Amino acid sequence: MLAGAPPKDIPVGAIGVDYRIVGKLGVPIGTIVQVRCRVFVPSAEEQKYKNWDSDEEVEVVAVDGQNLPHPVRIQWGLFRTGSQAKPAAGEVLTVFGYETLVCSGAPAGMFDYVEPIQSKGFSIGSVLIVLAKEKLAERARPLSQ
Repeated sequence: MLAGAPPKDIPVGAIGVDYRIVGKLGVPIGTIVQVRCRVFVPSAEEQKYKNWDSDEEVEVVAVDGQNLPHPVRIQWGLFRTGSQAKPAAGEVLTVFGYETLVCSGAPAGMFDYVEPIQSKGFSIGSVLIVLAKEKLAERARPLSQ
């Protein structure tokens, strides 16, 4: 996009048809991938400026077995039936999941209609939805008797 040019509008109905959204992990949103990640540990400089989401973030270091040139910070989320714990400090964990979009914050002009609350401006971000450590077919099954 040219500097100073307004952003282009993309109709919601065109997403997945004419356009696909590629996430932080370098693959289209909603694509199931295997990721290797570790807990995000903020630097001393980042600790000065508290990032409220940092407790929920991981750094992805590889996607589908390919190391990333730089770790990618992304919010950790679980599928509603998931129970995979976020990696502990110092632990590197490999899981299957997908990146999805989330909207948060208050749109410009919102407080003309409702009582103000503490909020950041409206934004669209992404979260890694973790499904499991392995595929169902690869999970250990009890021996039948």
